[in-house]
Amino acid sequence: MANELISDAKGPTADADPADMVGSICRLIDDAVRG
Repeated sequence: MANELISDAKGPTADADPADMVGSICRLIDDAVRG
């Protein structure tokens, strides 16, 4: 799960919506904090 979010964040961000990338990173942090 976390690896998938990291892949999304490192993906072709030039075509991606920055807000979506930030959302993915926020969810990744949420998952890490919640364990």
